[in-house]
Amino acid sequence: MERSQAGDETAAVKVAIIGRPNVGKSSYLNAILKEERTIVNSVAGTTRDSIDTDFLYKDRKYVLIDTAGIRHNPKITESADFYANVRSRESIKRCDVAIVLIDGFEGLKEDDARIIDIIIKEGKALVIAVNKWDLTENVPPSVYSELVIKKLNAAKNFPILFMSCKTERGVASSLDVIWASMKGRRPF
Repeated sequence: MERSQAGDETAAVKVAIIGRPNVGKSSYLNAILKEERTIVNSVAGTTRDSIDTDFLYKDRKYVLIDTAGIRHNPKITESADFYANVRSRESIKRCDVAIVLIDGFEGLKEDDARIIDIIIKEGKALVIAVNKWDLTENVPPSVYSELVIKKLNAAKNFPILFMSCKTERGVASSLDVIWASMKGRRPF
């Protein structure tokens, strides 16, 4: 499902599902697909390779790329982690849109900011998804968005979504935001 012609509406949008370990990347993919396609575990590093999954939603083609968690280099202690990190970064290079999952309960961490910076430097469309929103204690999304923007000024230029992969709240609608982000960023 590659782009064949400029403006081809049938081309698939390649979506890299990116984030630190254990923010819910595989849970996000499973929630979208409505099946346990990938293993979900509380142990960091369960996903080691980038996995592409073709998906159709509202007659739109997507290639969803589940990736391993990206860690800051000094935190990498095993060669398997190193190569998983490399494959995740390669997924960013080949995607059209990156959806970065942030753990809503933990908040924006330094590694999240680094990941977002990588995506911006690659010139990719970006959607920031605050996952595990069901675990927050009545924090209004507008207040949380302001905190994210305050910590990472570049976030003000991109959509910030609030969802829970566990309850599936906001997961399906994220595909509409991804599609709109891609349509706004396509160079043709």
